[in-house]
Amino acid sequence: MFSPPSCGTSPASNRATAGFEALHGAQQRLPDDSTRDWFNAQFGTLQGIREAPYPDLRLEPHRSDYGE
Repeated sequence: MFSPPSCGTSPASNRATAGFEALHGAQQRLPDDSTRDWFNAQFGTLQGIREAPYPDLRLEPHRSDYGE
C-alpha cells in the first residue's frame, strides 16, 4: 500500500474550517503533484463512503415520493 510522504504539521492548520476551503488548504500543504493525486483519490473514496449512508439533505422534501 502506498503511503504518502510526511508533510509535517503546520501551526496555521485550521481544523475548524470545513468544505472546499479545508480541502484546498490541505492540498496546498502537500509537497508535490503525485502526493496531491494520491490525497484526492483517497479523499474521494472516503467522501463516497460517507455519503452512501448519509443522503444529501436537499433530497429530504422528496422522501415521501419514495414511500417514507
